[in-house]
Amino acid sequence: MSRGPFVGSVKFVQADDGASQEYIGVDVDLSWSKPDDGSESGPQKRGVFSWLGLQRPTRMAPKARVCAFKAKSGEAIGVGLFARPNWKHGHNFPKYHRPHHPHHPHGPHPGHPHWPFPRPPSGPEDPDEPRPPHRPHHPHHPCHRGRHYLASSVERDLPITAHVTVTIPSGPLALQAFSSAFPGLSQSAPSAFDDVIFGSVSIVSSHGQLDISNLKAANASIVTDGKPITGTFTVTEKLFIVTSNASVDVGVTLINNPAQDRSTILDITTKDAPITTITNLVLASPPSDGSDEDAKKGSFRISAVTSSAPLVVTIPSQPVSSALTLTAINMNDDVKVTLAPAYEGKFTLVTRQGGGSSVLKDEDTPDPEGKGRKRLVDIKALFGGTVIGSVSWVDADTNEALAKEQMEWEDELLEALVPEERAWVFPAHIELLTSRGDTKLFLAYVVDILMFEMRCTYIDEYSQFVGYIYKCKI
Repeated sequence: MSRGPFVGSVKFVQADDGASQEYIGVDVDLSWSKPDDGSESGPQKRGVFSWLGLQRPTRMAPKARVCAFKAKSGEAIGVGLFARPNWKHGHNFPKYHRPHHPHHPHGPHPGHPHWPFPRPPSGPEDPDEPRPPHRPHHPHHPCHRGRHYLASSVERDLPITAHVTVTIPSGPLALQAFSSAFPGLSQSAPSAFDDVIFGSVSIVSSHGQLDISNLKAANASIVTDGKPITGTFTVTEKLFIVTSNASVDVGVTLINNPAQDRSTILDITTKDAPITTITNLVLASPPSDGSDEDAKKGSFRISAVTSSAPLVVTIPSQPVSSALTLTAINMNDDVKVTLAPAYEGKFTLVTRQGGGSSVLKDEDTPDPEGKGRKRLVDIKALFGGTVIGSVSWVDADTNEALAKEQMEWEDELLEALVPEERAWVFPAHIELLTSRGDTKLFLAYVVDILMFEMRCTYIDEYSQFVGYIYKCKI
């Protein structure tokens, strides 16, 4: 993590296969420029190398410090990068008058932890009055920043450039929790997370681009502001992707375990910038116990919100008989959603203040269960820019659904769920909303489906950390 006026980058890399590294390594390179006063001196630079296993808690540089945060056991659990303040101990107390001690009008602020101080001796006429005890030295953690740290650390127009390299041990590796928060720094992980599975992971920046590849976790939060987010993610519970005034272009795999009776969630939010996501939905049941009655259940929830730029959601694959709830909201531009052939449920398309809504179907889409059924699109209402309807697979001759018996589990589960969870899971529903734009729903993904076949292998040794996790390749 970092705090202060930093710019630069964070790069996650994987340790060499032959390396015996057993902990996460952090290499910090700092540089900054002097004020432009006409001098010909170049930028000052100092490198700081720090490992999570370091013994000294702090490494100093003239304008910043690198600190290791340790647990009570003494084990290092994190690294912090902080700009150094311009005053001793990081304090900047305002002036005020102490009435009972007028000779020292600039004493500490009443909020100081050692306030109030004992009264001074009354003078020479009372020599026996005990003097106040000596005030002990104010304790400081090496990374203590003081109450006014951000306001006075260094000049705002002279940011410190930091290039941070985080070395991940070669896998396979399971981490219960991981957090990387570097405001102002871009963060990238080209292949460092290929052999890592996280219980929960948080990657946060501000005005820094995030490019994260092959991140696998139960819960993940990817957050920045004003810069794009790109990458590929696999999650079993929740994935939150948030930025603003910048695009989101991600590939996502949502894995749902029906035994947990909850939806796997994807939530993407930005504004004034496009969203493009290709999201595969995968069922990840526990190892078979001889009964596959629950094998055709599952629940997924997707939300995507933006404005003034195209919103495109593509779902190439979805488990048969699983439930999908998808909400795509845009202001002042188009919404386009493409569903996998296995989707069955309701849909609502709404366009306000111009534009139109359309539902497109590929007549040649094969039955995902191989039973020779045909796809029935039932338009319930069509008025203005609103289209309401449903889609299902029915018998090719009678137009009656063949799988009514198989779908009775929906009603049973719906009754068992608490009320606030019902909207998350059932009934399956697609909702597309926009204004001054078009909404388009494609009821087939017209590509070679073999391109998106998911090959998953259960990794039993990781289940104790993040539940049922599958390592998937597209």
